[in-house]
Amino acid sequence: MRWILIGLAVIFVALPARAQTNDENVVRCNGNDPDLNIAGCTALIQSGRETNEVLAVIYNNRGNAYNAKGLYDQAIADYNKAIALNPNDAKSYSNRGSAYKKTGLYDQAIADETKAIALKPDYAIAYYNRGGDYYNKGLSDQAIADYSKAISLNPNFAQAYYNRGDVYIAKNFYDQAVADYSKAISLNPNFAEAYLNRGTAYLGRGLYDQAIADYNKTITLIPNYVVAYLNRGNAYIGKGLYDQAIADETKAIALKPDYALAYFDRGFAHEKKGQRDHAIADYRAALKLNPNFKQVQDHLKGLGITP
Repeated sequence: MRWILIGLAVIFVALPARAQTNDENVVRCNGNDPDLNIAGCTALIQSGRETNEVLAVIYNNRGNAYNAKGLYDQAIADYNKAIALNPNDAKSYSNRGSAYKKTGLYDQAIADETKAIALKPDYAIAYYNRGGDYYNKGLSDQAIADYSKAISLNPNFAQAYYNRGDVYIAKNFYDQAVADYSKAISLNPNFAEAYLNRGTAYLGRGLYDQAIADYNKTITLIPNYVVAYLNRGNAYIGKGLYDQAIADETKAIALKPDYALAYFDRGFAHEKKGQRDHAIADYRAALKLNPNFKQVQDHLKGLGITP
């Protein structure tokens, strides 16, 4: 299953306007540019003029900026400050959970999202984030339950439908996955990843024409989407259209020359066409990129070649 990264579901909070001398820093701290956020929020913190309530918001916002820049230790430190100043702010717990997730500390992330939910039971984003944490720990049923809760709280949450679809694919529940990706697409018709993964669900069911149609749409939206070419090639193989499969895997290799799986798939298409030498060359290329590629080793042995 291909996953699109979930991202940081962080919440920026608007600060009240202050005296004219502070207005520019308030705007920066409230804005969408992480570097300006950090500069503005830091200036407000250093001014010594803000109340603890406002400081909690400022630390939360600066934490979000660090989070967006991938500076997770700094982000967590700022969320710690925000929580110390305002222990009942669900947003800071949820945002800290996002930073913990990015560092692979899923238990801490789950604990923070759970605290956020306890403080704000209708907090759809916290359920969504915790669903991702559960999935990362291999707890698929808990992940589905949390995504379902997020959807019940926000029926237009396209990303939650998409992520739940990914969990269904991992469980080989292809019909449920198709339904979720279709809902995500209805909410966001340009959701390329939803088309891609719905294609994968169709592929899992052996519905090659539907899969190809979804991969075509993905490529229309993102012309250089390498996985879409790889997967469409697999669908063509399923239909016995080996020339089209070879063309797609060749495109995938052109976009990503170190893509061992594309070499394997192209080799398989060559093998099915009876093009033994081409198949062996592709299998060897795949094995050079991934010496532990068991399927490649098996296919080479089947062709009488020692891997």
